[in-house]
Amino acid sequence: MIRSAGLPARVHLTHLGEMGEASAPLVRVEQRPGTAATLVPINADGRVSTVWLDDVDDTSLEAAGLSNPQGHYKQLAMAWGQNLSPGRYRLSVELLDPPVHLAPIPAELMVAYKHKSK
Repeated sequence: MIRSAGLPARVHLTHLGEMGEASAPLVRVEQRPGTAATLVPINADGRVSTVWLDDVDDTSLEAAGLSNPQGHYKQLAMAWGQNLSPGRYRLSVELLDPPVHLAPIPAELMVAYKHKSK
């Protein structure tokens, strides 16, 4: 339901470094029917309108007690940070006029690694 309804939001990631704050670039997945998915940079205003079905490093979630293999849940993404340097970051997510019929759906914000290096 969330994917088909869309989820307009404004997303910003800021790197908090010794030299001050700097915007960290984010991308989103764009796919049109009959074409391959592509990564598209998110504009400086941070606006996104859709989410896509995604997955994260399940072993990290299980180790932290946030999920279990028998659980039923789906992970949706609205933005990715790519090639980020180590450090401290501030994430800002503002939902813009979320559809009322989505309110009863239990959801949590998760910031996670897509793949964890071995």
